[in-house]
Amino acid sequence: MDKIKVLRYLCTADFFPFLSNGELKLFLLLLVNASEFDTAEKINLKQIGMANGKTPSLSELKAMMASLERYGLATTEQVTGHPPQTEGLLRFRLRQPFSISKKKL
Repeated sequence: MDKIKVLRYLCTADFFPFLSNGELKLFLLLLVNASEFDTAEKINLKQIGMANGKTPSLSELKAMMASLERYGLATTEQVTGHPPQTEGLLRFRLRQPFSISKKKL
């Protein structure tokens, strides 16, 4: 996966201005932790909390992930643990943006 191409796509996407700072930080963390598109991945809730300054509540985390899903960037597989506690994992899948060809990655 060419993460630079993903970032270039994101910066030029029509929806980019609509992403909140928290959603953008979360996507960047997911991108850093992902190895491939459409592969089950996981990230520790503590990492998310460190990037945001605090671990988001379960409803905040679900809302951020719903936004990323709405724009075709990532989907939630499962959240284990009980945010805002830092123990637990977010299981997710990054989605390949349509404008990025698999052949070019």
